[in-house]
Amino acid sequence: MQRLWILFKTQIKAWWRDPITALGGVIPSTFIMLAFGLLFGGKLGLKLVVINHDTGPYGQTLVDTFDEVYSPLDNAPYYDLVDLDEAAAWEAFNSYHIDGVWVIPADFSERVENGADPQIEMHFSNYNDDRAKNHRIYSAEILWRFYEKIGQPAPPLALAEEYPLPQMIGWFPIISVGIVTMAMCLGAIFNMYAMTFKEQINKITLEYGLAPRSLAWVMVPKTFFALMMGLLTGTLFLGVIYFWLGYWPGRYLW
Repeated sequence: MQRLWILFKTQIKAWWRDPITALGGVIPSTFIMLAFGLLFGGKLGLKLVVINHDTGPYGQTLVDTFDEVYSPLDNAPYYDLVDLDEAAAWEAFNSYHIDGVWVIPADFSERVENGADPQIEMHFSNYNDDRAKNHRIYSAEILWRFYEKIGQPAPPLALAEEYPLPQMIGWFPIISVGIVTMAMCLGAIFNMYAMTFKEQINKITLEYGLAPRSLAWVMVPKTFFALMMGLLTGTLFLGVIYFWLGYWPGRYLW
């Protein structure tokens, strides 16, 4: 036990002279969090312009439906409608200032009333697979709701979704839990690597190899200290997320 205690004190003294190793689990995790925050941390809604050429009432009914269908994640409409005329809409679409344009033709209401398969033009900037997937889901829900409002049978593309939880959880909180776990692992691995490399530079590893005792005794305090540093960096990163993003991902860890 005395030998083990000496090894523990050696690890603590080595870390105390180089405490920057504790940041090994925080710095890369912070940059990864920034990258994922830019991808998944924004609003889920897509900016859309609806150009309504319909001469009947159903075109405007479809336009009004956009504000009635809400996302269960952020309790906001799926589409953020932008009020632009046709020329400005196409200019904004071609310059990537909006995500899509829907064009309702002049005979839309007539086709709905006659059951003649009404058609809508959907133009969407498919520059991101995740946003394209969202567009397919959102547009189907909008059309489903529209058919319900006008009292028509279900549309050809039926949509039935079941949510497994009473409250939906967004991508970013789930990703943050994974990054906190990664911060713990990186904190432990980086500390183990840095301390071992420092021992090798100072010839301490050579002295361990020449000792008559098993090297397993050397790994016990090293592994324990690395785990403690992993818990420390993981907890520290939990605090970073809480003060930066305003929520505590620790409640999702279990």
